[in-house]
Amino acid sequence: MKPSATTKSNDSLAYLDDYIDTIEALPLELQRNFTLMRELDGYAQDLVESVAKEAISLIDHVLDMDANDRLDKLKNIADLLSETLKRGEEKVALAKSTHDAVDRHCNRLDADLVKLEDEQPLGDSRITTQPGLEPSAKSLKECADLREKTNKQLERERKDAKNDKRGK
Repeated sequence: MKPSATTKSNDSLAYLDDYIDTIEALPLELQRNFTLMRELDGYAQDLVESVAKEAISLIDHVLDMDANDRLDKLKNIADLLSETLKRGEEKVALAKSTHDAVDRHCNRLDADLVKLEDEQPLGDSRITTQPGLEPSAKSLKECADLREKTNKQLERERKDAKNDKRGK
């Protein structure tokens, strides 16, 4: 049974609502992630400054300290460096998560565009042929395949023409 125009319209509206929700949520997620990355970067910068101060203090007073004090200072610096590394790893994980979210969103947009193009009528009224619009990846692949097929056919015709000239 062929879907009616009303069914298609309802499906399109449901899809459009879902799509708008996704589009609206992405900037919020990106903003939240970038704010958190900025905070993590600030924490890491504070820790690096603390490490620098502790290292300078150790260097300045190394001769005045006994072995236990030097060891305590070094352990403190090591702890600060470990915390700095932890913050950096959190930032990298968050950046990767943000990249993955954007990548998923782009892939969905690509898939939706292909689906939309497939539903469009053939001929000049297709969206991909409208002035000012970029063709989709599917259209580009179709054009590349057609170009390759045409080039192969032209190459065969050239070879045939050369063979005909040699044969005469």
